Amino acid sequence: MWTERAALFRESIEVMRKVWKVSFPKMRTDRMELEQGDIIPKPTLSDIPILGTGYSGQTIEWLAEHTDGWLFYSQGVNDQRKLVNKWREITGEFKPFTQALAIDLSRNPNEAPKPIQGGFRSGYRFIIDYFRACK
Repeated sequence: MWTERAALFRESIEVMRKVWKVSFPKMRTDRMELEQGDIIPKPTLSDIPILGTGYSGQTIEWLAEHTDGWLFYSQGVNDQRKLVNKWREITGEFKPFTQALAIDLSRNPNEAPKPIQGGFRSGYRFIIDYFRACK
């Protein structure tokens, strides 16, 4: 099942990029066939940026080559910094790296962080330190 999802992800990017640029493309893959249809309106710039989400069953090298950026889940600052640096090294050019992070801001500026789903709850002093550490 996982290998099918990974293949579907790769195929979806290939199909989207083609139908955004070519009028009435003829396409056939293992999962779809397009003989007479078209996508309208076409993107004004012939493309729409695609961000990989997590690894999507791919390698970081594949994502760097075939996507316009990367959306990753939040993790420890040191692990995230290492991953961002690896992304920057592999892409060889600017491609955005984003992370989803839920923050519940406490009224107490000194409240220590407590985990919540997808992030943490804390006072603003910790949040400032956290973002400085992410550089």
